[in-house]
Amino acid sequence: MVVVLAIAKAPYRLNRVLIWLNPWVDPQGNGYQAVQSFVSIGSGGWFGTSFGMGTGKFFFLPEAHTDFAFAIFCQEWGFFGALGLIALFILLAMAIYRIGQNTTDRAGFFW
Repeated sequence: MVVVLAIAKAPYRLNRVLIWLNPWVDPQGNGYQAVQSFVSIGSGGWFGTSFGMGTGKFFFLPEAHTDFAFAIFCQEWGFFGALGLIALFILLAMAIYRIGQNTTDRAGFFW
């Protein structure tokens, strides 16, 4: 209900949701960055193009260092590099959860 009210208040939000669901509806306009990120991820292949050699960050993704850093990482490190990065984030989340569960300080628990 809140989402419907937010979209009714500012109709551009509906366009963002529709582009998020299918960026190929407008690949040269509002969906440009999403489509280019998919192209960057796909061009990495299994092992990537090697560190610093991804071309998506130079011309195709205007904000590659912020919103689409993962797409550039996938292009340079490939599928296995992306799996490794995701595994590292999972390990980090597990470590943080374990620390939170084992803490005796109630103020540091944050649960």
